[in-house]
Amino acid sequence: MGARRRPLLVGLPVLVGTAIGAVILVTHHDDRPQPVRGRIVFAAWTFDELRSSTGYLDRPRIVSVAPDGSGGRRVIADATAPAVSADGRVIAYRDGDGVVVEATDGSSRRRVVRKTLDDVTGPAISPDGRTVVVARNHLAQRPAGTVELVGADGQGRRTIGRAPRGTRLADPAWSPDGRTIVFSAYRPDDGRGQLVLFDPRGGRAGRTIPGLARRFAFTGDADIAPDGRTVVFVGVTRDGRSGLYVVRPDGRGLRRLLVVSRGTFGSPAFSPDGRTIVATRFLARARDLGVRLRSGYRIVAVDRASGATRTLRRAGSGTAEDFAWR
Repeated sequence: MGARRRPLLVGLPVLVGTAIGAVILVTHHDDRPQPVRGRIVFAAWTFDELRSSTGYLDRPRIVSVAPDGSGGRRVIADATAPAVSADGRVIAYRDGDGVVVEATDGSSRRRVVRKTLDDVTGPAISPDGRTVVVARNHLAQRPAGTVELVGADGQGRRTIGRAPRGTRLADPAWSPDGRTIVFSAYRPDDGRGQLVLFDPRGGRAGRTIPGLARRFAFTGDADIAPDGRTVVFVGVTRDGRSGLYVVRPDGRGLRRLLVVSRGTFGSPAFSPDGRTIVATRFLARARDLGVRLRSGYRIVAVDRASGATRTLRRAGSGTAEDFAWR
């Protein structure tokens, strides 16, 4: 087991701020991760305008809520980008020093990726909880970023692919059958994005989901349905409207779930039965990060069949991202 992290106000009530809606009082007596099976897990940040005239995002924490949005709990402090195994027993996440894999009962904790000069994005964890995938976007060199696998025990690191030329990789998601990993690939110069599929066995170049570049100015933040047949993603049309869409991995069957003229969506994730998609809806313009953070967000649940939407939580300032629902 790795070194224990610093407890967050051990034994005292913890205020999980407006980043998950109305302030929730959470009490824990140690710093072990909390159970996440059957709950929606995400990273929450609070925006504090008092810290800086240019704005300041407080330290993140990983929290969870029930499927109806109630019962907020802190899962892990000072961490972001949660990924949860199919059985809910293993969670992978990023902290200030790299990527950690931890049993949700607190019985084991191991750092599998250490912080370097490269920009590491992810993680995503395989359905069986044995393997973690990250993207390593090289900052100091010109070669394309790499997709890397490493065992949950920190062993067996290997490269299985590279980013398309001129792009950076982010937001991986693993298919339930373990055979496909989807990444968002975006161009830093203009923000244009595409969705790229990788085979965890390696030996093949990443495969872009066809047809999306013609329809959208941006695509990203993808997740794969439990049946493996559908990908949900955020698409921004050329006139700037953000929406949630589903498509088959071969590019066929593109369907709009909903689109909004104000605000933007982020981090969609399927429910365990595949019938519902949880996502963040930011309430300001997609192109204005500062306004977006100040304007708050809603955590919404979207019916996959009808596109009907209900709000699980509302918030003032801050953001929620990287949903996992197991």
